[in-house]
Amino acid sequence: MIRNYLKGTLGDAINTLMAAAAYNMRHWMNKNALSSFVSWLKTLVEGLENVLFENENKSARLCPTLAVVA
Repeated sequence: MIRNYLKGTLGDAINTLMAAAAYNMRHWMNKNALSSFVSWLKTLVEGLENVLFENENKSARLCPTLAVVA
C-alpha cells in the first residue's frame, strides 16, 4: 500500500478497509468486464445491421433496376 495520510489507529483501519474495497472492486470489474463488453458489442452490431438493412431497402426502392442487376 502507499503512504497512509490518515492519522492514528482509526486512520490505519480506514486505509486498510478502503484498500480491500478497491481490490475487490477491481477484481469484480475484471471478472465482469468481458461479459459487459460482449453484450455492448452485440447491441452495436445489431444497430449497425438495422441501419444497413434500412439503407438497402431505401436504395432498392429508389433504383429497382440496380437491385435486380446486383
